[in-house]
Amino acid sequence: MTESRKSGCSAAPLDRREHRQLWLSILIALTLAAYRLSIHLSQGVRRLASGYTDLPVEQWLTNALFFWLLLLMWAAHRQWRAAVRQEDDLRGIVSAITPDTLLVIAPDRTITMCNPSVKPMFGYDGDEIIGRKTDTLYDRPPEEQTAGVRATLDGVGFHMGTAVGIKRDGTRFPIDVVTSRLRGRPGAIVLLRDISVRHRAEVELRESRLRAEAANHAKSEFLANMSHEIRTPMNGVIGMTGLLLDTELNDEQRRLAETAMNSAESLLALLDDILDFSKMEAGKLTLDRSDFSLRTLLDEAVAPLALRAQQKGIEFICAAAPEVPDRLCGDPIRLRQILVNLAGNAVKFTEKGEITVRVERETEAGDQRSEVGEQSVRLRFTVSDTGVGIPADKQDLLFAKFSQIDPSSTRRFGGTGLGLAISRQLTELMGGKIGVESEEGRGATFWFTVGFERDGGDAPEKKGIGCNADFLRASRILLAEDNEVNRLVAEGVLKKLGVRTDTVGTGAEAIAALERERYDLVLMDIQMPEMDGLEATRRIRSQESGVRGQNEGRRIPIVAMTAHAMQGDREKCLEAGMDDYIAKPISAKALAAMLTKWLGGERKPGKEVST
Repeated sequence: MTESRKSGCSAAPLDRREHRQLWLSILIALTLAAYRLSIHLSQGVRRLASGYTDLPVEQWLTNALFFWLLLLMWAAHRQWRAAVRQEDDLRGIVSAITPDTLLVIAPDRTITMCNPSVKPMFGYDGDEIIGRKTDTLYDRPPEEQTAGVRATLDGVGFHMGTAVGIKRDGTRFPIDVVTSRLRGRPGAIVLLRDISVRHRAEVELRESRLRAEAANHAKSEFLANMSHEIRTPMNGVIGMTGLLLDTELNDEQRRLAETAMNSAESLLALLDDILDFSKMEAGKLTLDRSDFSLRTLLDEAVAPLALRAQQKGIEFICAAAPEVPDRLCGDPIRLRQILVNLAGNAVKFTEKGEITVRVERETEAGDQRSEVGEQSVRLRFTVSDTGVGIPADKQDLLFAKFSQIDPSSTRRFGGTGLGLAISRQLTELMGGKIGVESEEGRGATFWFTVGFERDGGDAPEKKGIGCNADFLRASRILLAEDNEVNRLVAEGVLKKLGVRTDTVGTGAEAIAALERERYDLVLMDIQMPEMDGLEATRRIRSQESGVRGQNEGRRIPIVAMTAHAMQGDREKCLEAGMDDYIAKPISAKALAAMLTKWLGGERKPGKEVST
């Protein structure tokens, strides 16, 4: 049994004819040398017998040539033995590699040696594959078919790539191919690794990611549709109730109408929390930037809460320290949302005593201001109450999603448990922190810090937005709304503001109306039959548009008025060519502010008006 069989490694048989020629040449040389030596010895004996002791020069040269020949034969033998040992070592290394297949190939890619793993991986016996080309086992990688591979092997010494393996039955499977140059002899070593398991895992991971993205997209679409379907009737309820409250009512009727309005607004707040939570889960909760008055925002945010506190007999205090700047740049809508969440909880959980909302400059140890720059400021907001307080072992649950201090069915206070979780997310998104200090039965103090840029400009002069404003009475507006209830609500609000309004029910009708008449502003619903608001806006903004005044340097403001309120809806409206966005349900105050902005005030496209 040969050495290759003992080691389990298959190799090309040794070239016996070359070995025979080598040893035959050595034998002939030795024979000639022995014959020549015997002649020299006999001649030397005769010369000694005759009395001559000196050898001729040619005899000395012959002897030197003989010994030089012996030295060459000895060196050739040592080189041959070294080559045999190197072959044995390489055969041992090849046979030791498992479970990967290892090949030794000649420069023409003929396989000269392989390890036993070629059988389980490809289905060939070792002796079957010896002498074949590597194309029998795998398709060469595209990058390995270029001349650059030879340069890579000569320079770096190895090359890595992927290929398609070919089993004996024709089955194909992915493999890694590592080619390394052999040292001291022509050819290379090729390592083949089956990566079918890894490839399947990558495919499954990719498919799982696609399924997750599809599920997330489906969830977003569902929430967007639910938002539209819920906000559309909510717009009718709140709008019609608001119009009803503006009429002559007796005390009982007014109490019922106000109760209906409060219930609708509570439902709307719950819907907003759910939508914000879905944005938070999808990582799409974002911030806007605009200039605002901090003290005006505080007054508007806490005014309804202060009224509720007064009805419960609770003192409500809201104050900003004198050193707190009034004109800031940030996201006033999200700041208002955090304040309303914290102060609303204080009103809910407090039965007597007082509630205090304060704003101060953030300070560090030693009473040094943490923000000393003129362009930025960090503020600390605190909301304190004398309510029921929070047990120490429950405080860690406050800012978790869907968590409540008392989740039992007999709890006194309702809620979804989303408000504080959303507040924490918003605070962190604004670069701040949020926390609580409380003892059970002794009230609670919630605090959060937020950084803002300072607005060095003077506060703009406020303009009236009442129904008697001249610019509103002189304006003509086109309302595109397919829902009859929403149309009645919008018409009622616009009529109360003194605005002349024409109404259409589809995007195509809106384009036709704009081609016939000149309008100062368009209120465009998004979801309409035949042609939606986005497509209608694109056609209005196109160069081929026949809208009156559109191609005369006059841009008609188009405001999206829609129940879509998911992240990205506003961006879609602006990309279609709309100028602004107002979400349903729409209040008279919000609509008046929007009209003032575009018909009689400062125009900054893209800012949503809070309803």
